[in-house]
Amino acid sequence: MKILKVYIYKNIGKTTKLEIEVDNDITEDEAEEIARDEFFNECGFDWELVDANNVNR
Repeated sequence: MKILKVYIYKNIGKTTKLEIEVDNDITEDEAEEIARDEFFNECGFDWELVDANNVNR
């Protein structure tokens, strides 16, 4: 086993550090995909599409 260390930098000056056990034969592409998935798991967003004629300004 290897340990994949993932660092997620947040714009509030905080860094989330994760250590994930992975197989010894993991490729760079697989490691990047895991890191990307972990990053997106830490993110959240919301959006709304509204009619411009009905916007409360």
